[in-house]
Amino acid sequence: MKKNILVIITFLIIIIVAGFLVERINKQNNFIKINEKKIRVEIMQTDVDRARGLSGRENLCADCGMLFVFGKAENYPFWMKEMKFELDMLWIMGDKVVKIKENIPYQKGEGEVVDPGTMANKVLEIQAGKSEEWGIKEGDRIDFNLK
Repeated sequence: MKKNILVIITFLIIIIVAGFLVERINKQNNFIKINEKKIRVEIMQTDVDRARGLSGRENLCADCGMLFVFGKAENYPFWMKEMKFELDMLWIMGDKVVKIKENIPYQKGEGEVVDPGTMANKVLEIQAGKSEEWGIKEGDRIDFNLK
């Protein structure tokens, strides 16, 4: 009897861990395209994911971004808490870039709040300088339908 319970518990642990790994892989294997630049994005959809964001990470790969997806359009200021590198931030409404803030400095500790002053339903964080390098401008359209 104890052996059966141990097998069931082990099986449940394996299922939970596998589910976590699949969710993590799915978050990181999404792509968007702005102009002709394909960007691999990690999608943050839950309050917990969005609150954590890039805090504490050492870097973000050169062709990567973190895409924050919100349920409704609002003015979404971002808190740069515990950041370790500079960012460009793009606020997006639907499939259109509506605001870009470039080369936002990192600040250890509490950090500053970056307020776009505009309505958006998504925010994309990329390495500082990439907006200019990739020629991204306010008004550019984003293709979210990539695999």
